[in-house]
Amino acid sequence: MQKVLTGLRNRGFVRVIETDGPQRVVITSEGMAAIGIADDEDEEAREREEREAAAIREVEEVRARARAAAAAATPAEADTAADGPAPAAEGNGAAAGADSGAETADAAPAKTPTVRAGTKQALMIDLMKRPEGATVEQIAKATGWQHHTIRGAISGALKKKLGLTIEARRTREVGPNKTGAKGSTTVYRIVG
Repeated sequence: MQKVLTGLRNRGFVRVIETDGPQRVVITSEGMAAIGIADDEDEEAREREEREAAAIREVEEVRARARAAAAAATPAEADTAADGPAPAAEGNGAAAGADSGAETADAAPAKTPTVRAGTKQALMIDLMKRPEGATVEQIAKATGWQHHTIRGAISGALKKKLGLTIEARRTREVGPNKTGAKGSTTVYRIVG
């Protein structure tokens, strides 16, 4: 397999896009001409490749920032974020003891959910906070999640639990060589 790719690369038929993840190989205009695909289609393919490569680089930058934020968190913050909010005392007041009232009062502000740095959910939020937002496909590439998991996280964790306001903008793509389910894509963006 490597010999074939090397031969195609030496002839200029394919090029390799450098990523931190798996190696990506895309066909060049010379490669398209060799298999008989017209230049106008090749131009669209090249633009699509460049957009995909830019999206991949952007996702990797977001991942790097998330890793840096997780590494920069102090050990106390990391322990608090990892443990989550303190559970409320169970049972009646007499069984819980006299000190549990003070602990419950201190734990009340911690009941609002927070996002831990360096998690896939934090990565998804970072992608959606960008001015251009993010598509389900971009989030899936960044997190490795299935599309239905992403949509569920948006409606459940982000909207309901975290109370974020999310704008969904659906765009219709018409014509040949257009991607997306039934010719359209939805871009999700956190507003406010």
